[in-house]
Amino acid sequence: MEPSLEDLCADLFLNEPRKAVLDESVGRKLGSGNYLVGKVIAPKDRFLSHNEIAIYFRSYWKVQHGFNHMDAGRNTVFFKFNSPVDLRRVQQGSPWTIGKLLFVLTEVNEDDVNDNVDFS
Repeated sequence: MEPSLEDLCADLFLNEPRKAVLDESVGRKLGSGNYLVGKVIAPKDRFLSHNEIAIYFRSYWKVQHGFNHMDAGRNTVFFKFNSPVDLRRVQQGSPWTIGKLLFVLTEVNEDDVNDNVDFS
């Protein structure tokens, strides 16, 4: 028997901050370019590493020029696309999911790297 919607939502905390604080070292390591930050919306006890997330989407996005990724916090990944065309294609294909978990993307520029990133 599948769990009810109420059961599925019981572990979600909608009042959690929808912002991620990116460390300035993220921008230094990836350099300038076409940035997206993605966050898996998941129950508190569910954690996906940035490598798991990137491997999953590498197979779905099928970008032509590739991307690099870096950990940006809990269930959050920083992506640098090698082509603005690939970045736009990924954005236009959203919303994305990992299994049954929503994956929210937002674009950032070099100046935003040290700021909070809003996913709302």
